[in-house]
Amino acid sequence: MDSTEPIRGAWRNHFERHCCFVKTYKETTVNHSDKKLLQDKVAVITGAGGGIGRAIALAYANAGAAVVCSARREADIGETVAQIEAAGGRAMAQVADVVDYPAVARLFERTSERFGGVDIVVASAGVAL
Repeated sequence: MDSTEPIRGAWRNHFERHCCFVKTYKETTVNHSDKKLLQDKVAVITGAGGGIGRAIALAYANAGAAVVCSARREADIGETVAQIEAAGGRAMAQVADVVDYPAVARLFERTSERFGGVDIVVASAGVAL
């Protein structure tokens, strides 16, 4: 087992729990060229300005999804969107604090306006209680 095997397993488990179709890691990789795993899907990712949220946004974009990056600070999500677009992906930045209901409602309204709907939601933003 190489050092990346636990990471591969974690991503496989994530896709099994959150996607309607599942293949083993050896059957599909994030970088395959014939058909991307999340092609024609739209993913909204909160906390996409850094850390795990940014990593998820980049991975979903690499898998073919249009990614809506959301976080509290525009500069953070702007960097994530720039990375996705530089790699040829489709992305949009939308500032929203997940504890602000009107901001979250706007996030989904603007996503629907731009991409026609939402297929995947990843709640990666942290909330301190």
